[in-house]
Amino acid sequence: MATDQVQAGTGSRNRSLQYEHPAAFWFGVTAVMVGVLMHLPFHFSGRHDHNVLAGRTPHSSIWFTQGNPV
Repeated sequence: MATDQVQAGTGSRNRSLQYEHPAAFWFGVTAVMVGVLMHLPFHFSGRHDHNVLAGRTPHSSIWFTQGNPV
């Protein structure tokens, strides 16, 4: 869980977040970004069909990201 710390001083506030498990946080951020990037080829493959993806067979990257949640 994130904790908010405020440093008492002479008018300057130093606000920072400290996470209990920062490695887990950054792993989650990276996993979401990789999952989104792996969906882009499927999205761009529909450009010739006016971005209509209904009825198309998903690429293997879609199966991997949807079938293996973190």
